[in-house]
Amino acid sequence: MPKRAIDRWPGYLYRGGVIPYDVPECNPLLIDAWEQQMRWGGWTRHDLLTYAERLPKLGIALAIVEVADDLREVYPRLIHPRELVNLELSVRRDVKLYEVAIPRVGTDANGTETAYVWHRRVDKLTIQTWEERSGIAGPRTVVDNPWGFCPAIVEGKAGYVSRLDGLIPMFHELNAKLSDGHDFIGRLNHQTTMVATSASDALTAAVKGSSKQAAAYGEFGARLVDLDAAQDGRQSSNLIPLPPGSQAFPLLSNLGLADALAWVQRLEGDVREALPELTLGRDLSSVRELGVRAVVETFEHDLNTTAANADRGIVKLAQMGAAMMGELLRAGLVPNPTAAHEPFRAFTLDSFDRGEMPMAMRDREVLPPTMLDLATEAQAIERVTTPSGLLHIGYDIEEIYGPPPDGETDEAYAARTRPGILAERQTGASSAGDVLGTLLGQGRV
Repeated sequence: MPKRAIDRWPGYLYRGGVIPYDVPECNPLLIDAWEQQMRWGGWTRHDLLTYAERLPKLGIALAIVEVADDLREVYPRLIHPRELVNLELSVRRDVKLYEVAIPRVGTDANGTETAYVWHRRVDKLTIQTWEERSGIAGPRTVVDNPWGFCPAIVEGKAGYVSRLDGLIPMFHELNAKLSDGHDFIGRLNHQTTMVATSASDALTAAVKGSSKQAAAYGEFGARLVDLDAAQDGRQSSNLIPLPPGSQAFPLLSNLGLADALAWVQRLEGDVREALPELTLGRDLSSVRELGVRAVVETFEHDLNTTAANADRGIVKLAQMGAAMMGELLRAGLVPNPTAAHEPFRAFTLDSFDRGEMPMAMRDREVLPPTMLDLATEAQAIERVTTPSGLLHIGYDIEEIYGPPPDGETDEAYAARTRPGILAERQTGASSAGDVLGTLLGQGRV
């Protein structure tokens, strides 16, 4: 169950490995810049899903922004938690310092291919790099940090992850109960049975396979279990005919399997209640739509909570990378810029503070609307004909009346254009009367 819950989570966060941008809330140049960063970094759909998977699976997702040696590219890079040596966060969970140790393979001074560990330590002031070979750290290269911030993000536990962590003891208890129950059933089925009989010689002959002696006792018998064969998952089908008057005594009896089953079913119910998304794997064809939406409501809330956590990391990476490349372009440090660099020219290290880098993602839908849902919604909208009604269901002034003239605010435009509620009703009644009069004049009513 934990594996099912974790494996399906990234697919809900980024369906098909695609970021669901909320385009009206985004700077389109920032979207272009981020998509270019992912291309430079070789990020595929798999990398995006891996980033999303690490939140529930490992409880942490870490990524850094790297600059190519020739300064022509900036790109994000995922860092596995086992490669993280040191990390400091601010109160706002911005990275103040990070140190990573990444295993690599290269050639030494003699041209021999050897394994070593590459270290990088970055804070707001300096960037340090060094190599470690055979446990011995080499000299450090220290340069000033030109960005004024630590280009890395770390996103930790969100609502769903903490909930899954709280269920881990329950999973262990459930597995332990099932394991104990299976072991006991196995012992119960393959146990030794004691037989009390006054004809011990006849019974011994039957056990040893003397069919002539065994047939003398008629059809009364008991199943013979081959214990050696049972170890291989096989069971003998031989019968031991018992002499008349014999009694069999199993050493083990049912010690409460029914009670254990009830306990397991209760634990399973608790798990499904805490993780309602597991129900999505069932056949829900017999459940009404309202019931299905009630089942997934808690899951959808947790999904959007975790999505907000994951999306925040994506937004930070996009903003930092765009600002870094924009600053390199502004300083003329990028050799032979191409069209791929154009979206970055709109940004500098001050763009974030000036509010020039908005980016947001849409809420996820566990149950996307069907064609019938959309048709029903369209019919409902068509029945709303007054400006007051359209405002009430979520349309804004520009969507209703069109854009205001230059220099006029939406509020002033609405006050000048929109009639009062009673006037709207009177207009609606007059329109209906005009239509009825037209139909009467045509002899159609």
